[in-house]
Amino acid sequence: TIRVYAYQDETGKQHFKRITADTKDEVEYLAKKYKISDRKQAPKTKLTVGDAVDQYIDLCKVLSPATVAGYQKIRRTGFQDLMDVKIEDLDEKLLQMAVNKEANRMGRRGRISAKTVSNEWGLISSALWHISRLKWDVRLPKRHRSFKDYPEPKQVMDVVKSTEVELPVMLALWLSFSISEIRGLRW
Repeated sequence: TIRVYAYQDETGKQHFKRITADTKDEVEYLAKKYKISDRKQAPKTKLTVGDAVDQYIDLCKVLSPATVAGYQKIRRTGFQDLMDVKIEDLDEKLLQMAVNKEANRMGRRGRISAKTVSNEWGLISSALWHISRLKWDVRLPKRHRSFKDYPEPKQVMDVVKSTEVELPVMLALWLSFSISEIRGLRW
């Protein structure tokens, strides 16, 4: 059994529809089918994804100016193929293809990162949830973490031996002093 958001009445009370089936997958399928048919009857479904994002950004004016500016940048640059699609025409296959295409989009410094795609999808999925109360199951690209390989202390000591930076480097290596702590030292 699952409860699905149906509508909000004049008093502001939310109403839900209960859907029951034998399996979880079947219930989720019926719930999405109900929401899609419900959206096709509602007048606000003539909205495009871009309109939904614009409405969501307007609601988020209480956030910091930097966050709002980031949202507006995503609106201008991210998922451009999806922005003109009507919400009622969306399905998981179309959204997954849009995510895959966005993951291969080239930015100023090459292919955009998985984190950027994740941030863009976060805004779009929040806007779609705000308008249609549907969550979409799409797979985002994996984030690749890079780790720096630092040289061994012996290698560093050999490089700075008998130079003017030998003492500050030794303080940083052996006592874990930061640059500002080393600069602040006095005799």
